Amino acid sequence: MRWSCVVAWLGALAPSYAADSLFDEARLSQVSARMQTFVDEGQISGAVTLVATQERILHIGVVGQSDLAAGRAMTEDTLFRIASLTKTVTATALMLLVEDGRINIDDPVAKYLPAFQQQTLKDGRAARPVTIRDILTHTAGFRIIEVVSGQEFSAFCRARIFQPLGMQDTGFVLSAEQAGRLAVTYKPGEKPGELIAVEIPDPTVARTPGPSGGLYATAGDLAKFYQTILRDRTSSTPALLPAARVTQMTSPLTPGIVTGFTPGNAWGLGWCVVEHPQGVTRHLSPGTFGHGGAWGTQAWIDPQRGLILLLMFQRTGFGNSDGSNVRDAFNEAVLTAYRGHTSETAGFESFGRY
Repeated sequence: MRWSCVVAWLGALAPSYAADSLFDEARLSQVSARMQTFVDEGQISGAVTLVATQERILHIGVVGQSDLAAGRAMTEDTLFRIASLTKTVTATALMLLVEDGRINIDDPVAKYLPAFQQQTLKDGRAARPVTIRDILTHTAGFRIIEVVSGQEFSAFCRARIFQPLGMQDTGFVLSAEQAGRLAVTYKPGEKPGELIAVEIPDPTVARTPGPSGGLYATAGDLAKFYQTILRDRTSSTPALLPAARVTQMTSPLTPGIVTGFTPGNAWGLGWCVVEHPQGVTRHLSPGTFGHGGAWGTQAWIDPQRGLILLLMFQRTGFGNSDGSNVRDAFNEAVLTAYRGHTSETAGFESFGRY
């Protein structure tokens, strides 16, 4: 029954690239122009941008090239190494097992991985066992999903997330055809505006999947995942997780701790949560959740506005990717086109703690 509901809902998500009353359409159309300036300056080779609600894609923009040497244009179906955005998928995969009743997030890790039964620290025994909740708040990572499910991690994600949501271009290993659509990663050269291709491992060779950062995906596939999470957050007929689980997963659990690479954020269960918008997040609402990736990818869900913001490009060596000028320009271009935008972000009434 759940599968048929998912299929029916996805059928309603046929791409519709037209802004509605939420946006000043003329201003939203300038997002691609803003990204093109970074291409012209040699900061990125190209980018794919996407803005959506839980029902519709409002904007998708494509600029530049995915492979400069080959002259291959960036397209909507270009694949990207999404790096730490993978963590949001991993957290969702584990929460599926929580919802199945097979894991409690406050269980000791040792319940599933016996090697952790005798924990010692430099100055003696640990004060308490490490729990599932601990490792989901970006403090560690172990193969509990595989132990509990009895499946290899990539197979579990494929069966429980990618296939039900129609994410056909998402995975830890690519086919030869998919590899031909993978964007090249670039680093800055010695000359101003020069980009040098970075050598990466062959994406078609099977290797141990990287739950913290090993996925490849297209912008469209990620939109399906993030639309599902946004929809499930308030739905009585969820496609992946009940609303209470989504809220639990995307509420701040590390208050007062400096989190990630940008200020004002906290960790939920695998998700970054914006508590105090500032800097690159200044246009987002408090309670926005998502993640960034080291190679330039970014995905945010702003539940107060009901919006999803995806930015996809591939580069390294330009400093803090989470606080990059490209991300800042994208967020600003999109959210200043939002008709309800104000210079001061409003409070978020449903912003709780777990």
